[in-house]
Amino acid sequence: MPPHAESPDQAVPLKTKLFDHLYNPNKLRAIVTGLMLLIGYVGVYMPLSNGMDTTTRQLVKERKRLELGCEVEALRVQFNRFKNRIPKKRDANEWVPYILDGVRQYPVALLKWNADELRDIGPYKVVVLRLELEGTFEGMDSMLDWLETNERLIRVDTMKLAPQRAGSGKLVMQLVVLGVMG
Repeated sequence: MPPHAESPDQAVPLKTKLFDHLYNPNKLRAIVTGLMLLIGYVGVYMPLSNGMDTTTRQLVKERKRLELGCEVEALRVQFNRFKNRIPKKRDANEWVPYILDGVRQYPVALLKWNADELRDIGPYKVVVLRLELEGTFEGMDSMLDWLETNERLIRVDTMKLAPQRAGSGKLVMQLVVLGVMG
């Protein structure tokens, strides 16, 4: 029996009850085990867990930065492949004689010519030209081949091809051409 055992009628102080539990070996083991687990959790696991969380967040951030750097490098390589194809001048009027000179090389007749307002595509301005041409299939094909393999960055945005109404065997082609300016 514990040394401070008293009759059940008297109020037992808390300190005395605590010492009574410490004299019981099973309860003492449970209390010591619980305290060790609590100390291990608060003193070891929580600081290490916080450190691991911080390291994981930094690692994710640095991986995103690395991916961005790789993406920028890939974009630079792509840009270097076509930067010589972008004219240095930012003059939309310069495109008119350039396209007209190109069309004149082929057996096609220019029926209509319109230039729309400039468009923005990223850091570049784009010239929008609307052409209506008449000619044979071979002439149209040669002229489109010139546009597609041009040293400048030119894109045929839309194309409409129809036979001429007079039945002469010629075709009428409507084009919307986009040209990237520097």
